[in-house]
Order: sequence, then C-alpha cells, then structure tokens
Amino acid sequence: MSGQRWDLATEDKRKNFWSHVHQLVLAGKSPIVQFVRRQDDPKTPSQIKYAHSLCQALADHSGVSLEEAKKDAKVAFGVVIVSTSCVDGSRTARLKSFADYSTSEMIGFITALECHLVENNIPFTPAAL
Repeated sequence: MSGQRWDLATEDKRKNFWSHVHQLVLAGKSPIVQFVRRQDDPKTPSQIKYAHSLCQALADHSGVSLEEAKKDAKVAFGVVIVSTSCVDGSRTARLKSFADYSTSEMIGFITALECHLVENNIPFTPAAL
C-alpha cells in the first residue's frame, strides 16, 4: 500500500477508497491517506490585507484614493488577463482581482510593490516575519 496515491475525483472511487481502507485495517496494515488539493493554494487573507496596506501607502504618498492606487499597482505589478473575442477577434484586457490570485501571484505582486516603495522612498510598514 505504501506509495500508492488515491484519486478521489469520482463518487465510485470515493466509495471504493473507504472499502480498501477497511480491508487494510482488518489485515492489520496502516493505509497512507493523501488528499487531493489544488497544486497552487489560494493566497491567504493576511496576504490580501498586506497588499492593501502597501497600496494604501502608495495612495497616501501619491494623494490618490486607495482604489486608484490599487488599480495602478495592479497594472504595473499585477496580473492582467487578455482575452481575444471569438466573434470579431478584438482583444480586451482586465485586471485580475486579488481574490482570484494564487499564492505565487500574490507573492510576486507584494514583492514588486515593496521594491517600488523602497526605491521611491515611500514609507510603509513591512510585514512581520
């Protein structure tokens, strides 16, 4: 049983999984359970709060609203989604919401924005390590 992975994607497989676990327990063996999850976990709420605090520092320094600073920071350092229309071939772009960022995308945004703030001597409160 060691080293085997269980794909729990279908209802039949989920039912069979517990049947196999029961058989292993009766045989005196310990099954190794591995849960299926997204490869790149979503960002944490603390990452989103910290990104907003960095955008607020940019807004305070620039004299603009938080929303405007956040939009400009996302354009410069964030994820832009470009789509091509299947009807007329036109291209459109939109900014990805922080809620849809992955952990790695959020880390990239935060790192780039921190560098920008430091390079431009904009005061901000760094995240606690």
